[in-house]
Amino acid sequence: QALFLSCRSQSPPKNNILTGLDQIAEYHHLFKNKKIGIITNHTAVSRDGEHITDIFLNMSDVTVTALFGPEHGVRGHAAAGEHVDSHIDLLQNIPIYSLYGSTKKPTPDMLMNIDVLVFDIQDIGARFYTYIWTMFYAMQAANENDIPFVVLDRPNPITGKVEGPILETEFSSFIGL
Repeated sequence: QALFLSCRSQSPPKNNILTGLDQIAEYHHLFKNKKIGIITNHTAVSRDGEHITDIFLNMSDVTVTALFGPEHGVRGHAAAGEHVDSHIDLLQNIPIYSLYGSTKKPTPDMLMNIDVLVFDIQDIGARFYTYIWTMFYAMQAANENDIPFVVLDRPNPITGKVEGPILETEFSSFIGL
Protein backbone atom coordinates (compact mmCIF):
# COMPACT_ATOMS: atom_id res chain seq x y z
CA GLN A 1 0.00 0.00 0.00
CA ALA A 2 1.41 3.35 -1.04
CA LEU A 3 0.28 6.81 -0.08
CA PHE A 4 1.21 9.92 -2.02
CA LEU A 5 1.14 13.23 -0.16
CA SER A 6 0.87 15.49 -3.16
CA CYS A 7 1.85 19.07 -3.71
CA ARG A 8 -0.85 21.68 -3.46
CA SER A 9 -1.16 25.40 -3.85
CA GLN A 10 -2.25 27.74 -1.11
CA SER A 11 -4.39 30.69 -2.09
CA PRO A 12 -3.42 33.44 -2.60
CA PRO A 13 -0.85 33.70 -4.26
CA LYS A 14 -1.21 30.93 -6.82
CA ASN A 15 2.50 30.15 -7.05
CA ASN A 16 2.86 29.31 -3.35
CA ILE A 17 3.39 25.53 -3.54
CA LEU A 18 3.45 23.27 -0.49
CA THR A 19 5.38 20.03 -0.93
CA GLY A 20 4.45 16.80 0.82
CA LEU A 21 7.11 17.57 3.46
CA ASP A 22 5.62 21.01 4.09
CA GLN A 23 2.32 19.29 4.93
CA ILE A 24 3.76 16.54 7.13
CA ALA A 25 2.04 17.78 10.32
CA GLU A 26 -1.36 17.11 8.69
CA TYR A 27 -0.38 13.45 8.27
CA HIS A 28 1.37 12.96 11.60
CA HIS A 29 -1.07 10.17 12.46
CA LEU A 30 0.56 8.00 9.75
CA PHE A 31 3.87 8.12 11.59
CA LYS A 32 2.83 8.32 15.26
CA ASN A 33 4.48 5.58 17.37
CA LYS A 34 6.14 4.12 14.25
CA LYS A 35 9.68 3.22 13.27
CA ILE A 36 10.43 5.15 10.09
CA GLY A 37 12.87 4.48 7.26
CA ILE A 38 13.55 7.48 5.03
CA ILE A 39 14.77 7.34 1.41
CA THR A 40 16.18 10.79 0.79
CA ASN A 41 19.00 13.09 -0.15
CA HIS A 42 20.01 16.73 0.31
CA THR A 43 17.00 17.98 -1.72
CA ALA A 44 14.41 16.98 0.91
CA VAL A 45 14.04 20.32 2.63
CA SER A 46 10.91 22.12 3.76
CA ARG A 47 10.00 25.63 2.67
CA ASP A 48 11.68 26.73 5.94
CA GLY A 49 14.96 25.04 4.92
CA GLU A 50 14.64 22.16 7.41
CA HIS A 51 15.82 18.74 6.19
CA ILE A 52 13.43 15.77 6.38
CA THR A 53 15.67 13.89 8.80
CA ASP A 54 15.59 16.79 11.27
CA ILE A 55 11.81 17.10 10.96
CA PHE A 56 11.24 13.41 11.71
CA LEU A 57 13.93 13.23 14.39
CA ASN A 58 12.24 16.13 16.19
CA MET A 59 8.89 14.33 16.35
CA SER A 60 8.69 13.00 19.92
CA ASP A 61 6.56 9.97 19.06
CA VAL A 62 8.40 8.87 15.88
CA THR A 63 11.62 6.87 15.69
CA VAL A 64 13.86 7.10 12.63
CA THR A 65 15.52 3.68 12.38
CA ALA A 66 17.22 3.89 8.97
CA LEU A 67 18.11 6.24 6.13
CA PHE A 68 18.49 5.15 2.52
CA GLY A 69 20.57 7.10 0.04
CA PRO A 70 20.18 7.17 -3.76
CA GLU A 71 22.87 8.13 -6.27
CA HIS A 72 24.98 10.93 -4.74
CA GLY A 73 24.13 9.67 -1.21
CA VAL A 74 21.92 11.01 1.59
CA ARG A 75 23.96 14.21 1.87
CA GLY A 76 24.48 14.63 -1.90
CA HIS A 77 28.28 14.60 -1.63
CA ALA A 78 29.08 11.74 -4.02
CA ALA A 79 29.88 12.52 -7.65
CA ALA A 80 27.66 11.28 -10.47
CA GLY A 81 28.19 7.54 -10.94
CA GLU A 82 30.39 7.28 -7.84
CA HIS A 83 29.82 4.15 -5.72
CA VAL A 84 28.20 5.02 -2.38
CA ASP A 85 28.82 2.77 0.63
CA SER A 86 26.43 2.01 3.49
CA HIS A 87 27.53 3.30 6.90
CA ILE A 88 26.32 4.57 10.27
CA ASP A 89 25.37 8.25 10.66
CA LEU A 90 27.75 9.31 13.43
CA LEU A 91 25.55 12.18 14.65
CA GLN A 92 22.34 10.18 15.03
CA ASN A 93 23.71 6.61 15.27
CA ILE A 94 21.32 5.55 12.47
CA PRO A 95 22.28 3.17 9.66
CA ILE A 96 22.47 4.77 6.23
CA TYR A 97 21.97 2.18 3.53
CA SER A 98 23.22 2.90 0.04
CA LEU A 99 20.79 2.22 -2.79
CA TYR A 100 23.44 3.16 -5.30
CA GLY A 101 26.17 0.58 -5.37
CA SER A 102 25.93 -3.17 -5.14
CA THR A 103 22.37 -2.87 -3.72
CA LYS A 104 19.73 -0.88 -5.57
CA LYS A 105 16.69 -2.34 -3.80
CA PRO A 106 16.27 -2.42 -0.01
CA THR A 107 16.77 -5.93 1.33
CA PRO A 108 14.55 -7.58 3.94
CA ASP A 109 17.39 -7.16 6.48
CA MET A 110 17.52 -3.40 5.78
CA LEU A 111 13.75 -3.18 6.30
CA MET A 112 13.54 -5.40 9.37
CA ASN A 113 13.18 -2.55 11.89
CA ILE A 114 10.84 -0.33 9.82
CA ASP A 115 7.07 0.16 10.14
CA VAL A 116 6.71 2.85 7.44
CA LEU A 117 9.02 3.71 4.54
CA VAL A 118 9.06 7.38 3.45
CA PHE A 119 10.41 8.72 0.14
CA ASP A 120 11.31 12.39 -0.36
CA ILE A 121 13.67 13.34 -3.17
CA GLN A 122 13.35 16.22 -5.63
CA ASP A 123 13.62 14.54 -9.00
CA ILE A 124 15.13 16.33 -11.98
CA GLY A 125 12.06 16.04 -14.20
CA ALA A 126 13.50 13.54 -16.68
CA ARG A 127 12.71 9.85 -17.23
CA PHE A 128 16.36 8.91 -17.60
CA TYR A 129 17.64 9.40 -14.08
CA THR A 130 18.20 7.12 -11.11
CA TYR A 131 16.00 8.77 -8.44
CA ILE A 132 12.69 7.64 -9.88
CA TRP A 133 14.00 4.10 -10.29
CA THR A 134 15.30 4.10 -6.72
CA MET A 135 11.71 4.87 -5.71
CA PHE A 136 10.43 2.10 -7.99
CA TYR A 137 12.69 -0.54 -6.41
CA ALA A 138 11.96 0.73 -2.88
CA MET A 139 8.22 0.51 -3.55
CA GLN A 140 8.68 -3.07 -4.71
CA ALA A 141 10.65 -3.93 -1.57
CA ALA A 142 8.06 -2.26 0.68
CA ASN A 143 5.28 -4.21 -1.03
CA GLU A 144 7.19 -7.49 -0.75
CA ASN A 145 7.75 -6.86 2.98
CA ASP A 146 4.23 -5.55 3.70
CA ILE A 147 5.49 -2.09 4.72
CA PRO A 148 3.41 1.02 3.97
CA PHE A 149 5.18 3.39 1.56
CA VAL A 150 4.65 7.16 1.72
CA VAL A 151 5.81 9.48 -1.06
CA LEU A 152 6.23 13.14 -0.14
CA ASP A 153 5.60 14.68 -3.52
CA ARG A 154 7.45 17.62 -5.08
CA PRO A 155 6.60 19.50 -8.28
CA ASN A 156 8.36 18.75 -11.55
CA PRO A 157 11.20 21.31 -11.66
CA ILE A 158 11.21 21.60 -15.44
CA THR A 159 7.75 22.36 -16.79
CA GLY A 160 5.23 20.28 -14.91
CA LYS A 161 4.18 18.46 -18.07
CA VAL A 162 4.99 14.98 -19.34
CA GLU A 163 6.64 14.78 -22.73
CA GLY A 164 9.33 12.95 -24.69
CA PRO A 165 9.82 9.55 -26.27
CA ILE A 166 8.92 6.27 -24.58
CA LEU A 167 11.88 4.05 -23.71
CA GLU A 168 12.56 1.19 -26.09
CA THR A 169 12.74 -1.89 -23.84
CA GLU A 170 16.06 -3.12 -25.23
CA PHE A 171 17.68 0.01 -23.75
CA SER A 172 16.26 -0.55 -20.26
CA SER A 173 18.68 0.02 -17.35
CA PHE A 174 18.83 1.57 -13.88
CA ILE A 175 18.72 5.05 -15.40
CA GLY A 176 15.74 4.15 -17.54
CA LEU A 177 13.32 1.32 -16.83
